[in-house]
Amino acid sequence: MRQLLLCVVLACCSPWAWGQAQGLGLVPAATAAATNATSAASAASSASLSAAQPLPAPEALGVTPPAAPAASPATSMAGSSLATPSAIPVLLPALAPITQLPPAIAQALQAAGLPPSSMSAWVQPLPDLRWPAGQPAPQSLVKPGRSTGSAAAKNTMRDASARPAALLSVQADKPMNPASVMKLVTTAVAMQSLGSDFQWHTSVWVDGAVRDGVLYGNLIVQGGGDPYLPTPRVQELIARIRAKGIRSIQGDLLVNQSRWQLPHFDPAAFDGKPARPYNAAPQALMINMQAVELHLQPQGKDAVLLADPPLLGVSMPAVAMSAAPCIQPELALALDVSQPDLIQARGSWPRSCGARSVFAWPYALADEFAARALAGVWLGSGGQLSGRAGVEARGRSAARFFLRFDSAPLQEVVAVTNTYSNNPMAKQIFLSLPVWGKLHGQLRRPVASWSASQRWMAAWWHQYLPGAAAPVLENGSGLSRRERITAASLGALLAQTAASPVAADFAATLPLAGREGTVASLAQRSSKNRALGQAR
Repeated sequence: MRQLLLCVVLACCSPWAWGQAQGLGLVPAATAAATNATSAASAASSASLSAAQPLPAPEALGVTPPAAPAASPATSMAGSSLATPSAIPVLLPALAPITQLPPAIAQALQAAGLPPSSMSAWVQPLPDLRWPAGQPAPQSLVKPGRSTGSAAAKNTMRDASARPAALLSVQADKPMNPASVMKLVTTAVAMQSLGSDFQWHTSVWVDGAVRDGVLYGNLIVQGGGDPYLPTPRVQELIARIRAKGIRSIQGDLLVNQSRWQLPHFDPAAFDGKPARPYNAAPQALMINMQAVELHLQPQGKDAVLLADPPLLGVSMPAVAMSAAPCIQPELALALDVSQPDLIQARGSWPRSCGARSVFAWPYALADEFAARALAGVWLGSGGQLSGRAGVEARGRSAARFFLRFDSAPLQEVVAVTNTYSNNPMAKQIFLSLPVWGKLHGQLRRPVASWSASQRWMAAWWHQYLPGAAAPVLENGSGLSRRERITAASLGALLAQTAASPVAADFAATLPLAGREGTVASLAQRSSKNRALGQAR
């Protein structure tokens, strides 16, 4: 029999120590795998939602277990475009779970000089998500008085008697800093409250007449919170504008960021590395995740810098090349983005590295990054611009609507967010919840703020997971010194998501262990790990 296991591990340790522990395997036959690699928070966490492996013998955990209850019925939920979250009662298991760390993990922690108190874990079986299409839900999964089938999938809840007992619970009620695994909280709740097919909308406005392909006035692009506008998507937006009749702008190209109301942000506050893309602040119109990809092309004695997206008005002098070995070339480059109109290298580029790319967040240009990038892509497409690129004053202009540009569906956005552990994208999704999310008793807000999202998430948790300790959320990405959650609460959320109409859609957004995204490196650390290609 193949059984899905939910494995949650929160470990406050160095990435190296976590790699050692993970390589040994918390649940060797249960495929405990990291869903997101730890980042600069110097903490490591993992959560596996759908690890399809044979249910291990309890002895595989390295301890003698209590008697286990009967397996819960195999079920699955079909994905839907809009889902009402499933309210799952969070109950203590009928039988006490194992409360000791497996010897392999205890030994790995000891070897790394870390106390057992630095780690918490929660492991429990999950019902099979592969529910045959077209078949009605088991009666134990449907609220009284509701019919079964796809329409009723929006109102499902799991019967408490069907909840499997935990196999392992070690300090599962201790709040831990989960690092990037907190993205699972943000994205799971977003998919339930917004729906897998939800889309953000970027609006384009004009405040002048359009004649013979010329706009005599300003073109204004209003951000609608889209988390995923890489350069190719921006090129699509520009192509739409040109196809609708504007090829030249006799005025300014402006962006409107008023949908997000965020306080001043210090890009160096988290780890003193303000130019790192993971530190980028979100914006209502967020181009290329606020990052610029700098292509270094060797030409003679120097390497030429080419920006993607191109940034209007930003100079990038060529970089001297050196004979140094190609070891940590980004450090040798010593990129300086502290000036709004200049990106330069303080160091050199190893010739042996050849042509390659580095990424940076030009934080000194943060407020105008979207406008400069839009203008750069506009001019690169053959468009003309007589004025400047900048930010529109809030509340200004009686412009008229020109066109709407839709984002990729939420499921695709979440897949990128979770697979690559993208912090700015997770923050965008978190900010979107009180603006577009559906929640009983909560009015939708016209603008987003951190405090509004924090309150909205607390209300959602109270409604749908009242028996689980609520997490402490700051920005929903895990890139925070304040954020906390318990292993048991994260397990409760993932179990609740597995019982929701978006279960299959959400599972598909998680990277395959050892194969994709931030968990691809598991294959190098532990080539024989049974999680490879099986766990998400």
